[in-house]
Amino acid sequence: MRMRLKTRAILVYFSIVCFGSVFFGLYFIFTPAYETKQKKGIDFAAKDKWSHLLHKQPSVLDAKHYNELRRPDLALGWAEKGNADRSNIWEDKKIGSENAEIVLPEKDMLYTMSWEEIAFLYHKYTKQIQINCQDIVRLGRVTDGGWEVCDDSSYRPSAPCLVYSFGVGDDFSFDDAVARRYKCEVHSFDPSMNVKDYQRDSTVYFHQLGLADFTGETSDGWKMSTFADIRKHFHHEGKPLSILKLDIEEWEWKVLPSLLKSGYLNDTSQLLMELHQCEGCSRYNPAQVDKEATQERYILALQILKDLYDLGFRIFWEHQNLACSYISKFALAERSGCCELHMVQSRLLGKKKV
Repeated sequence: MRMRLKTRAILVYFSIVCFGSVFFGLYFIFTPAYETKQKKGIDFAAKDKWSHLLHKQPSVLDAKHYNELRRPDLALGWAEKGNADRSNIWEDKKIGSENAEIVLPEKDMLYTMSWEEIAFLYHKYTKQIQINCQDIVRLGRVTDGGWEVCDDSSYRPSAPCLVYSFGVGDDFSFDDAVARRYKCEVHSFDPSMNVKDYQRDSTVYFHQLGLADFTGETSDGWKMSTFADIRKHFHHEGKPLSILKLDIEEWEWKVLPSLLKSGYLNDTSQLLMELHQCEGCSRYNPAQVDKEATQERYILALQILKDLYDLGFRIFWEHQNLACSYISKFALAERSGCCELHMVQSRLLGKKKV
């Protein structure tokens, strides 16, 4: 009798175990979406919000803009594409072809995006090439200090030419190379160097002066000036700039909006600049692990980039500074907190002759 009860108990136990295993097995087989969401970190609720916004406010962001954003997870054809494109949503790949160019949405639309979406768009946008420069030359040091210049006939500086280089850091290799190659008048600016104003060469001048959105001194005693006051001081008003280089250690976020507003970039052929996305990214600090920009700075950066695009500037070369590398909290991939963008004024295309 006891043996039969024991046998029945064992059979009941194994039946429960088998039933539970089958139940949980079927659950995980037929509900892979939850696991996918957890692993990839995709916010499907945000996608629903974008889809709703697209259909309710077509005047703000139409279907064409959606497709041009090249976001498979935000595209209008999400349901039609199925799951095929989801695997590479967060991959950071360089955009090289014209068909893959990312077009930024209207400025107001940026405020409707999540921090994660803004970060993705910024890093994707700053890794693309928007115009094909046939002849790119690096002037200055091969390592930090040199910059790429488009040497195509439509954009190549030709004497008499004027170049402004803001941010030297005791490295004049770029400034000197530009003067030698193109015979340009080059003005180098840096308020942080313990060097007084002097003439380096027949056409190269150094000024212990920084570029800012005001004219005066900082708390550190640095002399700063607006772009308009600098042009006026050197009697350069009305003279086009062949190259404007900005490596001004986070001051770009104050300077670029005022430059765009003033209209002084309208006659600039090439714009070379380093963008420091996070607060503190301008200083080499390995201890700063989190270099993710705030949502507000991402929005400001994208607004500036949109204004530059609308003005005619196109990226012909980009470089991600590895000294600012970090692991993104969103993509779980390595990104850079500093990027160098090299742009040409596309409206000048075809206006110059060899």
